[in-house]
Amino acid sequence: MYNIYINLPEVIQTDIENVFPYALRGCGYAFVFALLYISYFILCHKKQIKVKLRPISALSICFILIYFTVMIQRVLLSRVPGSLSEIEVIPFSTWKKSIWDTAFFIENIIMFIPFGFLFPIAFKKFRSFFVCIGAAFFLSFSFEMIQLLFAVGFTQTDDIITNVFGSIIGYCAFGSLWIVYKLFAGIKSIIGKK
Repeated sequence: MYNIYINLPEVIQTDIENVFPYALRGCGYAFVFALLYISYFILCHKKQIKVKLRPISALSICFILIYFTVMIQRVLLSRVPGSLSEIEVIPFSTWKKSIWDTAFFIENIIMFIPFGFLFPIAFKKFRSFFVCIGAAFFLSFSFEMIQLLFAVGFTQTDDIITNVFGSIIGYCAFGSLWIVYKLFAGIKSIIGKK
């Protein structure tokens, strides 16, 4: 019997390497945003106005621009409308179906990890677990509906499940760093009082 996992890391690696051209385009958008933010930051300091967007949030937005460019290009714009149309509603039906389906299953988890990590850093509302994961579900569901309407991909329940799971992983990573940050901030304030 053929072992599906022998070439799986190579398939995933190749798919990840294929998104680098999209990432370069996203870097262009991030660069423009960074220039605008630096101008805003300098203007606020000159006029002694409080900066409403913190540098860490601005940096996160830069990464979000790269991330969304890659995701939209890969999920929607890299496919010819009318070329792919299939619906699969049975959960976990794509796992181990073929090496490519298994790779896509894992890649769909990986694809939404940045969502769960970057959005809570950039936007306070997303620091709520339910807001962040709910938004990830909504985005994933929207992608599936667009794929179905324009026949630019396979509409699968697995995609939504794996995307949401990926965003939960990302959110847990953010939450861990947030706890460490708050712990150090608390220690620093205690030391500062002495």
